[in-house]
Amino acid sequence: MADSFGFDRISTISRDRLLFSDLQRINSRLVKTTQQLSSGKRVRKPSDDALASTRAIGLNRLRENNAQYTTNIQFALGRLETSEGLLDQINGIFNRVQELLLNQMQTPFVTQTASQAATEVQLLLEEVVDIASTRFENEYLFAGQKTDQTPFEVLADGSVLYNGDAESVTVSISDLVEAPVTLTGVEAFN
Repeated sequence: MADSFGFDRISTISRDRLLFSDLQRINSRLVKTTQQLSSGKRVRKPSDDALASTRAIGLNRLRENNAQYTTNIQFALGRLETSEGLLDQINGIFNRVQELLLNQMQTPFVTQTASQAATEVQLLLEEVVDIASTRFENEYLFAGQKTDQTPFEVLADGSVLYNGDAESVTVSISDLVEAPVTLTGVEAFN
């Protein structure tokens, strides 16, 4: 039935249903907006916005990777600083050995003095082996990749045996870069 303007009449029930549907849609948007405001997140679940959700997941992965790289860099710096300090100690010991040898070469041979110097050199060698077998976070620093094995030992004949390998320990410091975090025993004492 047409009214005076030529439009078909919409029944009261249809109009009420349409109005109720609009109110539900508006309420749904209001609830969603309220949740976004209260959580501080525009995307709470992947179905809210697939593209934004994918980006968020990628950014979270990137943030986690960067946090791991930062941890790796701090670990590497700690290892390298410790290694440098140990090598400085060993250098001081080698300077003392050189001093003893030069002193022995410049003075007339005296058995007692030579014996004392030899004993001191042997003790200094054992000290170097102890320093070279230092651990950092439960890993031997100069053992190469055999970080669970004591890298050096003094044998009965006074010689030193290297138990490590020639492969450096490395850590990831970015997506494409692996950095060595210490010297092997071969590199440090060869």
